[in-house]
Order: sequence, then structure tokens, then C-alpha cells
Amino acid sequence: MPHEVKSASWNHLVYGNLLDTFLSSSHELLWAMDTNKKIILANEAYKQFVYELTGERVKIDGPALPKVEDRIMIQKWDELYTRALNGEKFNVITGYLSIYEPVMIDTCFIPIRYSDHIMGIACIARNSSGKSLISNSIAE
Repeated sequence: MPHEVKSASWNHLVYGNLLDTFLSSSHELLWAMDTNKKIILANEAYKQFVYELTGERVKIDGPALPKVEDRIMIQKWDELYTRALNGEKFNVITGYLSIYEPVMIDTCFIPIRYSDHIMGIACIARNSSGKSLISNSIAE
């Protein structure tokens, strides 16, 4: 369809469906948060991984840092989020003991900018071995 005949509602429908498809089909963990470190977007893989790791359910507009006993892990992730919110784009490789086996996760932290302002951050995490980070029933 030529650009000039697309309506705003058509664009909204297409982009909304693309986002929904992307969020539900990716095996990578995808999430984003605002400057208050509240989740504004999360795919199903991320929600399942956090639940399997912490027992906490991810909620949109809920805190990005789960309420868990591991204060060292919370402090480390809080520092990583703060770095990205200060405008730095970077990758970090972290080891976890998942339900299935130890995994090394490569996470990319990307500041979300509008003009000169940082509006939040987007994060993408993948298993450095290429395997899915979530249980087989979810990953299929």
C-alpha cells in the first residue's frame, strides 16, 4: 500500500500487531523500563525466565527489580540499570544457575532516547550458547 494512502489507524494496527508478534515469538528475553525502573514492556520469554529464576511474576508498571533474598544480585542489576539510564550502551555476560543447567547470559542495555533526554532503557538477553533460556514448553 503506498505511503500516502495509509491512515493513522492502519499504521497503529500494523505496528501494534508487529510489536505483539515480536514480543510473543522471540526466544530472547526482551524488556524495557522507564526512568523510575518500572517495567513498560516485557516479552513472554522474559516473564517466564524471571518467574523460573525468582518465583516473582513480572508486571507492567511494576518494579524491574524483583523482591528476592539475593541482595547482591539486586544491587548488581540496579547498578547496571543505573549505568544505562545515565546514557551508556553496553553488554554484560552473567552466569546463572537455571532450573535446567548453568547458563551464561549476554545482556545488552540500550538507553531509550527522545531528543537529548533518556526516557528509559531497553534490554535484550540471550544465552551465549544459543540455547533457549526458558523451559521447552514455553520455547516451542
